[in-house]
Amino acid sequence: KNPTANRIVETAELKVSYTDAKMLQGRGLNPVRGTDSYDAESLQQEVTMLASEDMGKRRAALFRVQQLATSPQTPQSLLSQAWEILGLDLFKLMGDPVERCRDMAMRCLLAFLDRVTAVAHILPVAIPCLVHRVGSSPPEEASEEVRLLLLLVLSRVISLLPKQIGEYMEAVSDILGVALQDSNPSVRKEACQIISMLCSVQRDKMKAVVRYEETRVGPEARYRYGELILALKPSLRHKHASVRTVAVCALGSLLLTGDKNLEVVEELVAWQQPNIIPIWHFFSGGTWEDGRLVTPEERGVRHNYLALLAGDKSVQVREAFIMMLVDWMTRLKDRWDHEARLLPYLLNGLTDEIPHLRSVCWEAMERLGQTHEEEKNNNDRDKQELRDFREYGHRAPAEANAQERWNTCVHEPPFSRRPRLGARMVVRNNFRRLIPTLVRELNEWQDATRTKSAQLIYYLTLYCEHWVTGEVLPMVQAFVKCATRCLEEMALGDPEAKALLSQVLLCAQTVGEFVDPAAYLPLLLPSARGETEESTDRRCGALQVLSALVRGCSPSWLRPQLRVTAFALDGLAVWDSRDPRLSSSLARCARGLV
Repeated sequence: KNPTANRIVETAELKVSYTDAKMLQGRGLNPVRGTDSYDAESLQQEVTMLASEDMGKRRAALFRVQQLATSPQTPQSLLSQAWEILGLDLFKLMGDPVERCRDMAMRCLLAFLDRVTAVAHILPVAIPCLVHRVGSSPPEEASEEVRLLLLLVLSRVISLLPKQIGEYMEAVSDILGVALQDSNPSVRKEACQIISMLCSVQRDKMKAVVRYEETRVGPEARYRYGELILALKPSLRHKHASVRTVAVCALGSLLLTGDKNLEVVEELVAWQQPNIIPIWHFFSGGTWEDGRLVTPEERGVRHNYLALLAGDKSVQVREAFIMMLVDWMTRLKDRWDHEARLLPYLLNGLTDEIPHLRSVCWEAMERLGQTHEEEKNNNDRDKQELRDFREYGHRAPAEANAQERWNTCVHEPPFSRRPRLGARMVVRNNFRRLIPTLVRELNEWQDATRTKSAQLIYYLTLYCEHWVTGEVLPMVQAFVKCATRCLEEMALGDPEAKALLSQVLLCAQTVGEFVDPAAYLPLLLPSARGETEESTDRRCGALQVLSALVRGCSPSWLRPQLRVTAFALDGLAVWDSRDPRLSSSLARCARGLV
């Protein structure tokens, strides 16, 4: 017998990807050459070897079993017989004192689970063993690599027994709750994958009540999916983008299983009533709660996780976040309760610096609009409103002007065409909630905030069209103030002021496309004539905004106001000014009128 046949070598540390378990590099034993042949009669001998007190015998037996399970030449009948005899003994080796033996035992289990289907008999043993090893905090299993293999075994069992696993949902939830806090990123990713799988195959069990919590209004039910969302939160802020991406997918699946998600969404956005301040804010020494003193330092910091994901540095995370939002807004049973909270994050995707993500967000809004139209068609109360708008809305002057402007003007991508009616209606319903904050932030001291606000106002205007008329006065005032500030900063040499000024004027031009000039000319013309005691920069800003509004306005709408506008710009206070900035602003405005 060749003496080198039984010689073994140790391989490198385990480095894995949660998506492909077959590529896991072993920590155990690999042969230099040669393999042992197997028959049905020798399997019982391997059971005895696996239970041996000698570590070397157990490792050698595990290696032979692994070769049997992974070899393509192994007959299916022999493989099934080996699984029936060796399966339960391999699960017992989860508690082996030697890490390499545990590692090899889990690899053997994965190899068998990939090739056999009769696994129901191992479920009463597998779940308790997994709970013992990775179901407590800290986990009994000290090796990160073995913990990953244990999660992979759980994933295989769930995929093979999707219906029977419902009887062990409490134990599986404990395992997942611990895995979501694991220091190994691959373990967290595999836990998120299992959560998404359970949301598909065990929806009823995922939304079952797990406990009742005493509150001021009485006991409130806490659901299993809500508890898993709480455990998932740290993974949404993980330092690895791949973990955050998979966690976002799991979060989307979890929330879709629930029927009433108001408290969960409020917790995700860290919402609290604006007129209520928690009592512990007034006591720096802490307050007594549940029989003990809780200091402010012991309280966890609340984060707006949706805002963190919307501004994530990873493109993959932001794309997954957009898809999660549109799934929530189109598939949640109580989606109407969350529309006002979720829509701003979806619209924020239109301002992304990556063109592909802007297109993804555009398609998401179109999908949301289609769902909105279908729901109105199925509602007897709203069906007539939608039908009247489609049949008679195009006859209104404002609607005819909007259609003409979309056919004539060119807008920034991805607005290559007019948004569908449902998407426009969704944004219009929430426009009055959004625009006051955006107008205020347009004149904040941070350049990034002002730029983002200007971009959002631009896209909101494209969706709302002539419906912005009711808020046009505060919008125009904010445009003039921001333009004035940009001119002052440009005079001081600020390089970012010019780009911001261009974006603000683009917003003004878009407002001019859809709003009747009679709504904003009374506000701008006194400033342009110099009738108010304002600085030159203020007058220049007003003239530039007026020029942008006129440039976007339809000729048929501008013609009735042309005489009044030209008379206002023909005053001595304007033409006699020796400031070149004022003269150039006036010339641009006059060019737009011509």
